[in-house]
Amino acid sequence: HHRQICFQKNQSCWVIRDVITGYGEHSFALCLQFAPTKIQSATNRIFCSTENGTGLGVLFQGTQGRIEQSTGWYSPSYGQKSESKTMKYVGEFTTLCEVITIIRPLVASSCYNEQWVNETECIGHEVYSKLVKWCEELS
Repeated sequence: HHRQICFQKNQSCWVIRDVITGYGEHSFALCLQFAPTKIQSATNRIFCSTENGTGLGVLFQGTQGRIEQSTGWYSPSYGQKSESKTMKYVGEFTTLCEVITIIRPLVASSCYNEQWVNETECIGHEVYSKLVKWCEELS
């Protein structure tokens, strides 16, 4: 497993590239633990928001997968433990798995719905093109 992380300062987004290789059939799970927030998910996207409307948008691209939800734990302070959601992007692969995860802060209702149809809407076409080029160069 190889992981590369890049912060795109001009777009305020994190880009994480995971590459997993192996022989035969394998499964993968990329897990994200959230503090108690409102969470919605679609095929390859997760949106979480706080009461004031700020939040995160998470987009997965690459090897086909699906989003699953499970129960996890959140500790707001020492000695306290509260139940929270864990979101996982899971899938199966043979030989090679590559997943690009884009994490971007969202303000108020920006992109916090099904309008975030593809990767270029929230991060912009220019940034997405650079990310694709960057990932190709890393391959």
